[in-house]
Amino acid sequence: MTPILVEIQGAREMEQGLARLTDVFTNMRSVFERLGEKFFPPIQGRIDQGIPPPLSPATEARKAKLYGGASQILIASKTLYSSFAVGGPGSIERITNQDAEFGSSIFYGIFHQEGRGVPERKIIDIDGAQEAQLVEEATQASIEKIEALGFEVH
Repeated sequence: MTPILVEIQGAREMEQGLARLTDVFTNMRSVFERLGEKFFPPIQGRIDQGIPPPLSPATEARKAKLYGGASQILIASKTLYSSFAVGGPGSIERITNQDAEFGSSIFYGIFHQEGRGVPERKIIDIDGAQEAQLVEEATQASIEKIEALGFEVH
């Protein structure tokens, strides 16, 4: 029987590269930071467009008196609106190496989101297109991290 010798050149480099690649997926912080930048603008856009149902005449009158004129739904004081921006007051941006949470800490936002005592107005309502955009952003950010290590991604 003839012995067969297999020599793998570059095994050490490959092992080191795979270890660096593992690090990419154990620290996703930069990917989540990019997602935060994409998460908030559509929410502010929804608010800008006016989330139905329209205000009741009594609420319109009360808001006009309080804020000196007509105001858009969910924008009278801009407190809730401003919380849906990266770094905005009341913005939630909890990012770790493995997960992220985005939203608003303004206490009354949940009442509008879920219709608790007020008409339901879904502030955060991610549709299929927005979800696809967030997935694409996460994919692109991950690819860039992998390519920065010298790997080719196809």
